[in-house]
Parts: sequence; structure tokens; C-alpha cells
Amino acid sequence: MTPWPNFFILGAQKAGTTTLYTYLAQHPDVYMPSSKEPHFFDYYYEKGAEEYRQRHFGDWNGEKAIGEASPSYLSVGSARERIAEMVREPRLIIILRHPAERAYSEWWMTWSHGWEHLSFSEAIDANLREVKEHGLFEGQAGEKHWHRVLAGHLEGRIRYRSYLQHGYYSIYIRHCFELFPRRNIKILLFNDLVNAPRQVVADVCDFLGVDSRYPMEEPGIRNKPLTGPAVPLTRFLARFRVIRLFPLSLRLHVRNLLAGRGKRPKMTLPIRKRLNEHFAPYNRDLEELLSLELPDWYE
Repeated sequence: MTPWPNFFILGAQKAGTTTLYTYLAQHPDVYMPSSKEPHFFDYYYEKGAEEYRQRHFGDWNGEKAIGEASPSYLSVGSARERIAEMVREPRLIIILRHPAERAYSEWWMTWSHGWEHLSFSEAIDANLREVKEHGLFEGQAGEKHWHRVLAGHLEGRIRYRSYLQHGYYSIYIRHCFELFPRRNIKILLFNDLVNAPRQVVADVCDFLGVDSRYPMEEPGIRNKPLTGPAVPLTRFLARFRVIRLFPLSLRLHVRNLLAGRGKRPKMTLPIRKRLNEHFAPYNRDLEELLSLELPDWYE
């Protein structure tokens, strides 16, 4: 019988979910689908549970831990609720990153790929207006808005922005605590995954009930940001809509060859200060919720 997943890497976006997914996919007692982000609970729900299970877990071969990693689930209320309704006692993994840095990383990804045409500061202004108009991705209206956001990404363009919404962690984690037992939720920090990946992955393996001593190879930097000559080339191809004429395998190969050749520009201090002030109430709420101190998140 095709199983349901029993754990989810919920998010956050641009917080190391691909790295963790790549580590866990190596473990013989962990099953991860070849498609990292099925997006069933937040986008493809209407296709039905059986299609989701057959497509993404049909090759299951008895592995103990069965998971998937769609990092938008964290910030889409209906996704969290559907997981709670449809999956029995799942384990949830949440990775948190400095919200201003996370927002900048997401913007750089969309801008360097040619989807976003606004500067970071202009994009934040636009995003604030969109949040004011549409709210968060909560409830029926919020889910419809998320579908418009994700549809744009799948088309390779920006319809609406989500740089800010994905950083309001305390709202989403509080909801998770209402839906799931706290013992079933593992909170990680992005910096810990970067600085001590093996220790973090071993801790996750213990959480999932699989052997934490299994030797897994370091996957290196995943989702390496576009820098150097890759940026103008990718933006040019996206602008004239010719990039889709090339096979995906070729596009990925060229991207990997060019990515990382150079440095990504740093976020300017004024916009960083502005974002830190914007996120400060949510960060303080998060610290209280998790009994955790995050002093670097205010700098």
C-alpha cells in the first residue's frame, strides 16, 4: 500500500531546506521523493490524495521515515491544516533564518533569474502594499492569493511578492502548536545547519527515529545563488522569454557552471535596518514562544 509521508520539512523558504533534504535522502531508512517540493497541501490539493501518494511515494520500499520538503507549507495556513487533518501524528521540521536575510535571499533569487524587475528596496515597498491589500496566506482568501504567488513563480515571473510573509515565523509556529503536539515539532536554526551540519542532521535523525550514526556525505552548498556572469545572462534570456527554448537539463548545467563565480551584493545597511525594525515584533514574539534568544536577528 502506498504510504502517507510521516514527516515534513515545512520551511522556511531559503533557510536550508534543500540541504537538509539532500542529507536525509542519502539515509537508507529515509524515503524522500525525487521531486523535493510536491506542493500538494498548498497548491495541487485538488488533484487528490491518491495521485499525490502514487506520484511521490509509489517507489517506497519500506523505509521507516517517509518525508517531503515543500517549504511554503510553513506560511500557508490551509497547508498546515490539511496536514493535521490527513496525516496521523506527523513529525514537522522547521528551519528558521534571520528574516531580513531570508527576504533578501529570496529577492536575489527572483531578481537574478529575471523574474523580479524591482530593486530590493522597491520590491519591499511593493510587498508591503500587497500585504496590506491581501493579508497573509491564511484562510480561503489567503490560499487563493498564495496560488497567484506560486503560479507566477512556476511561470518564471513575479505576479505578487512573498519576501515578507515568509518571515512572520511566530504566527505560523503558534498555529502549528495548536494543531500538532509540540513533541512532534523540531525547530532548527539556519546558522546551526551552516556551521555544524553533521550535528544538526544527526539530531534530526534521532528526531525521526533513524540511525544518527549513518555516514552521509556533505552535499555542499545547495541552491547556490546566481552571481557573476550568470546574472546578466539569465536575466537577458528571461526578458526575451527564450530560456524556455532550451532543455531543463542544459539550463541547469549552464547555471551550475556559472553560479558562484563572483559575490552576491550585500544588502544595504538602511534597508537592513528598516527590515530589522519591521520584523522586530515578530522576532520578540518568537523568542517568547520558543523560550529562545536571537540577538543577532536585531542586527
